[in-house]
Parts: sequence; structure tokens; C-alpha cells
Amino acid sequence: MKRLKKILLGLLVLLVVVAGVGLTLMRMTASLPATCAWTMDLAEVRTAAASMAGDKPTEIRAEQVTGFEVPEAVVVTGAPFKTTQMAMYAYQLVFPDKTVVVDTAMDAAGAKSMGTGGFDTAAWDRVVRGLKGASAIYVTHEHADHLGGAVSQLADPQVVQSLKITREQLANPDGLKPVVMPADVAAKLQPISYEKLLAVAPGVVLIKAPGHTPGSQLVYVQRQDGRELILTGDTAWHVENIEQVRGPPKLIHLMMKNDDEANVCQLAALKALGAKAPEVRIMPGHDPRRMKQLVDDGTVALQFK
Repeated sequence: MKRLKKILLGLLVLLVVVAGVGLTLMRMTASLPATCAWTMDLAEVRTAAASMAGDKPTEIRAEQVTGFEVPEAVVVTGAPFKTTQMAMYAYQLVFPDKTVVVDTAMDAAGAKSMGTGGFDTAAWDRVVRGLKGASAIYVTHEHADHLGGAVSQLADPQVVQSLKITREQLANPDGLKPVVMPADVAAKLQPISYEKLLAVAPGVVLIKAPGHTPGSQLVYVQRQDGRELILTGDTAWHVENIEQVRGPPKLIHLMMKNDDEANVCQLAALKALGAKAPEVRIMPGHDPRRMKQLVDDGTVALQFK
């Protein structure tokens, strides 16, 4: 009996220590270093966007397929533990003669495996049609809620042909879990490789931003009418990450194997860009409040064509 009591007491002490460490890590986040290796030059991005001849997109359209709730403290270090929404989006860039998809959400099976709440079947059906009709498909990073939708449609040769993932995204299959890309399909893909910026269509530029994942990138879009939008993917989950230059807590970064120092540098650069060029709209990866603002001001339209 004494031995059992000692074991139970030891377990209790261990639980208290673990809980204490967890709470400490939930209050910690990366500080902005004196010098950041990652920078973004808006003039350089705009020059790249203008480097390809042809019509720029006339519309940016979005679908919310599903989403989930998490404590706000998980999204922004130091925030309260009240719940907040994390919406899952796919985007369609509409050109006069083609469409391009950016981020692909995920199918019902994938959403269930991630424990999301609710699934909009009609929205998903529109995303599938959009994927099959797209001239190109890009993702902000290789996590399942951004790339998983395309992976679920790889039985279609057109989707395989259109999927333009980067070398870093393809080289990180663990980042895609619980979704798995078939090895035979992965072998057929010819990944994109670039150093800093890559113009992929008139008005559309990929901006390399490793941090949240090795394959993370921002997507800059300039419409034909001059309206500009940056899709951050999960470099920022909510707009508060940018406004406060504060990412998720250290515990979340450790669990997700993020580079939190690179991430905080990217958040600082996005905040500086917003202050210098407020005409450039910024859409974080999962922020339904910001999405509503962008729909209300005409930057984004709802539903794929």
C-alpha cells in the first residue's frame, strides 16, 4: 500500500510539473530579433506581378468548406481562452481566359479526420469543379487543410497536371498528415523551385516564406483593376497575429515543428507593409472576420464560378 501511495504521489507530482511546463509554454512566444533574415520588398513584388504579359485576374473568389473552434490563446499568445473560429478556405482567381486555384481546403473524410465542425458539401462540390477546371493549382503550404483537397482529386489527370507545388512542399510528406499523397503520383509531379519571388501568372506572385512549414509561401494577387491582396496562408492565422506581431504560443510551435523566429519576422514585415501600403489587403489563413471585411469591401467574392 505504501508503495502504491508513493507511485500515485509521484504521478501526481509529474502531472503538476507537466501542466506547469505546458502553461509556461502557452505564455511564451518568439521575440522579434534585432535583425531578420526574411524581408519583403513591395516594389519588387509589384514589379514581378507586372513582368508577365496578359490580363490579370478580374475576380478573387473564395469558398469556406469547413472550420473548427479553438481557444483564442492557441491562435495568439497571451489571448484569453475563449473560443474563436478557424475557417478553412479555398480561393479561385478568375482570369478572362482561365482560372487558378490557391489553397484547396479538404474533402469530408479529411475534415472528419481533423475533427472539424460541420462540412459544406455544396461549397466542396464547387471547389472540386474549380480544381478540375483550373489551369494551375498552388498552395500556401503543405498542411492537409490547404493541400488535402487537391490530393483527394489526384485520380483526375487534369488535377495532377495543374498541381504546382514547390520542392519544399513535396519534400515534407509528414506535414501533410493525416492526408497521404500517393507515392506514384508524387513521383510524377515536377515541383516548382525558386529563391525568393516567382511570378506564376499576370498579377500573381509567390513569395517564399518558410517558417510555419518549410514550404510556406505567401501569394500576392493584383487584380486587373489594381486591387491588391496577399494571402498569407498560416504565416498568420488571424489578423491579430499581424497587428500584435505575435504568433501562437511556444507550445504550439513546438508541437507543429514551426520556426517561430522566422514566423515572427514575417508577421513584423506584414505589419510594416500594412502601415506603409494600407491599400494592400492582407488575408490570414483562417480568419472569418477578415474575410467578411474583404467581401464587404469588394476585394473577394463568395463562391467559385
